[in-house]
Amino acid sequence: GIAGGVGLLLVVFGYLFATSGTFVKSFVLPKVSKQLNAKVTVSDASVGVFSGVTVKDLEVRSDDTSLVKAKSASFRYSFWNLISGRVRVSEFTLDSPEVLVIVRADKSSNLDPIVKAMEANQAPAEPGAPAGGSKLDVLIKNVSLKNARFRFEQTDKAGIKTMMEAAEVMIDVD
Repeated sequence: GIAGGVGLLLVVFGYLFATSGTFVKSFVLPKVSKQLNAKVTVSDASVGVFSGVTVKDLEVRSDDTSLVKAKSASFRYSFWNLISGRVRVSEFTLDSPEVLVIVRADKSSNLDPIVKAMEANQAPAEPGAPAGGSKLDVLIKNVSLKNARFRFEQTDKAGIKTMMEAAEVMIDVD
């Protein structure tokens, strides 16, 4: 009985820890940052193991610039599909995101570290494997950007800076 009680207590403690903001900030975000070769931070996170994740004050920094900032981001998913290897996101929402893309005169950009990291993280195809490798089973149903701001900055070789901005953008995609 005591062993069962201790086991139940450990399961409850493990569940509470795994769904805490501390777990997300201490274990998940450093791995995501490493995979993206960018610093990903949040001020708070709420995890529903079976339903989704909500983070507040999301920021993705690369090349000492803020690529994406958002007041909040939420993902709703099916836990059982994740376990079976299928990614099913029923809702992805960014509230007040700010996206900044900078292209320098040498044609490099603040997106380069992330693009290079993503290319490096792709497993090379095994000899004799069909072209395209294994397929990832992903389905994203609803994407929503609320009150978004997109900014693009480009500097040419003469040092002239061109800026374009779109503000208060609302995007809903099903």
